[in-house]
Parts: sequence; structure tokens; C-alpha cells
Amino acid sequence: MIFTKRTNTAVWIEKYNRWQIKVQKDGLRKTFYSSTPDRTGQREANAKADAWLDENIINTRLNVAKTTAEYIEQLKLTTSKSHYTQYEYYINNWINPKIGRLKIEALNEQHLQNIINSAYNKGLSKKTLQNIKGCMTSWLKFCRMNKYTTLFPENLSIPKGAATKEKAILQPEDVKKLFVSSNTILNRKETYDIFVNAYRFQILTGLRPGEVIGLKWSDIRGDIVNLRRSINVHGEVTKGKNDNARRTFELPAYAKQIVSNQKKDAKKI
Repeated sequence: MIFTKRTNTAVWIEKYNRWQIKVQKDGLRKTFYSSTPDRTGQREANAKADAWLDENIINTRLNVAKTTAEYIEQLKLTTSKSHYTQYEYYINNWINPKIGRLKIEALNEQHLQNIINSAYNKGLSKKTLQNIKGCMTSWLKFCRMNKYTTLFPENLSIPKGAATKEKAILQPEDVKKLFVSSNTILNRKETYDIFVNAYRFQILTGLRPGEVIGLKWSDIRGDIVNLRRSINVHGEVTKGKNDNARRTFELPAYAKQIVSNQKKDAKKI
């Protein structure tokens, strides 16, 4: 490939309210855009064009579905099952059905915004829309690292009308019931709930469900609890939800009694 230098500059397209520049390299012609107003947008569009001209972008004829498949395979090697299965779901149900057959070289930011808008119109929550956006952003970073594209989706947005999913919060009366009775209904019969101490311990300490499940007796020394792991929905041992997940704290007085009760129950099993 012979280095190609840009000789033109981005122009403002009034009809679409954006800057646009067309450049050519090795017989391939591409168009770059920026919706940022004023000369800042012009510089952004020019910078995108320059990046494509300067970088040795390869395999631009690959379709999107091929690149997303490669991306998922990388996630399987580098992330937890919970993470890659979630992103695999977004790709298989929202990204590939919309743009899977599209060549990566033809992909632009509006294609990605259309996916978010379509999910919004289907009534998905704001959190899910943010997750889909995050999935696309991460996938495109993978594509840039592999020299498939220079596309950087800096203007993707979540529709302002996106609903925040309401959470069912445990009410005071429900908490009272949990500490008054140790029974539950199983197969239409009232029976002792073998997990009741775990539920009570979670409320008293504020631990996440996976953190409670991941606790071992060796993690509790006297009044001190050392959180070292969490168990996800796939039964995998993880380091927790974030960097602050591994921590040490002192047990509240009643929580120590719950631990004692659990030790007695464990001996009965």
C-alpha cells in the first residue's frame, strides 16, 4: 500500500446536520462524518479520515457477524461466563439481526444508534439499553485493535424517555416476618427453610447473594469476616462484582448469633 495523504476537507451537509468528508485509499472510497457543530466537528471528521488513511486497516470486507463471532470467542477466553453470555445474547438478538450482514467498512454510527432506538421502541429498560451500548462499544474496540475499522462511536446516546426498571424492595413487614418465622411453604406444606440463616445474614450485613453463597467458615474469624470470593449464577467462583468486593468487616451483634445458628444447622445435615 502506498501512503495516501488527504487533500480535501470535511464540508457541512445542511440536509443531515453533519460534517462529511470522502477519501480514497487503494481503490476503496470511504465517507466519514461528525455531527458536532462548528469547526470542532470538521476537525473530528477530518481526523477520522486521516486515521483511516494513515493506519493499515485490513479485512474491511468482513461482515459484522464474522467480527462479532471473533469477539465472543475472545470474551470466552478472558471473561466470566456471566459476562460473555450476556454480550452474546445482545449480539445474537439485537446486533447481528440488524447489521450482521453489513460489511464492517460500511458500518457507521447511525447503524449503531438505530439498534439502540429499536430496543428502546421495544420497551427495554434504560439499564438494558446502556448494556447494549456498552457491548457495541467494547466490540468496536476489539475491531479497532484488529485493524478492521477506525470507527469510534462517540455520539451514541440513550433515548431520554427510556424507563428505569423498578425494583421490588423488601418492606419492613417482610423483614419482620423473616426474623419471626423460620418456615417456608414447600409443596403446599409449611416446612423449615434451610436457607433462612443465609437470608437473615444477608439483610444484617448487606452482602450480595453471591457473596453469602461464597462464604466459607475459614472466612469468619471471631467477629471479623474476610470476603474473598463470590459465586455467580453459573456456579463460578469470581472475585466479586467490582474492585471493592474483596473486603473485611466486623459482624453486627445479631449477625454473630445467625452464624452460630448456621453452625448448629450444618451439624444436623
